[in-house]
Amino acid sequence: MPRLQNYAAQTALENFFVFKYRPKIFRKQILSRASSSILYLIEGRYLYEVENEKVYLEAGEAVYLPKGAQYTYNVVSEQTLGIQVEFDLSEDGKTVVFSDTPVIFKEKAAEIYTLLEEMERTSTQDKWLAVSNLYRIIGLFCEGMRAASVSGVYEGIVPAVQYIESHLQSKIYVEDLAKLCGISQSHLRRLFIKHLGMSPIQYKNRVLMQAACKLLRSTGMNVSETADALGFNDVYTFSQLFKKEIGISPKKYMNLL
Repeated sequence: MPRLQNYAAQTALENFFVFKYRPKIFRKQILSRASSSILYLIEGRYLYEVENEKVYLEAGEAVYLPKGAQYTYNVVSEQTLGIQVEFDLSEDGKTVVFSDTPVIFKEKAAEIYTLLEEMERTSTQDKWLAVSNLYRIIGLFCEGMRAASVSGVYEGIVPAVQYIESHLQSKIYVEDLAKLCGISQSHLRRLFIKHLGMSPIQYKNRVLMQAACKLLRSTGMNVSETADALGFNDVYTFSQLFKKEIGISPKKYMNLL
C-alpha cells in the first residue's frame, strides 16, 4: 500500500495535457516520472512493477502515476487503448503529489473516464471546462485512494474516520475519537499524521470542504446557502477555510464549473 503524502491545500495547476493513444513502447523503466498523470485503460492490460511488487491494470480501471515515481511498466496485451492526462501541481514552487508510487483503483474509474473523455474532446475549445474537469478528476482519485486506504492499513483509526465523516456539521473532539478507537489521544494523532498526513481536525476540515465542493457543483446552492447547509455561522469563516483547503475562493470555484 503506497504511503499518502501530506497534501498542501493551496495548490496551483501549472499545465496539463490530455490524449488518447495506443502504446508503441511495450516495456519501459521509469527512473523519475517527469509529471503526474492519471491513466484510464479503455482496452488491454498493463503490468506495473515497483520494487518487488507487481500489480496489473485491467481495462476499466485507472492508475495514478505521481511525478518523480520510479517503476517499470509492461504492456501485456496485443490491443491496448488508454486515455491519459499529464499535469503538474505545485505550491510555493514545490511539487504536490499524493503518493510515492503508482496507485491503481477501480471504484471511481468510470466517473474519471467520463471526465477524461470530455477533456479530450473540448480542451482546445474550452480551457476552463477542462481545468474544472481535471480538478474533479483529482478529487475523485483522492476519494478513491482514501477509501481504499481506510479499508486496509488504517484499520486502527477507521471508527474515528467514520465518525468524522458522519458528523461534519458537529464540533469534533480528539478525546472522543480516541475513545472510539480505544487508543490514547496522542497515539490517535500519530496514526492520523502517519497514514493520512494530517491531524484529525485537519482531516475533518478537508472532508468538510470536499462536501462543500460537491454541494456547489451539483445542487445549485450559492456560497451562502452552502455555508449554512454545512453548519457555518458566517460566510466569511466558510470562505476562508474553503480557500485554505481548495486553493481558491468558493466563488472562483463556482466560476470554473
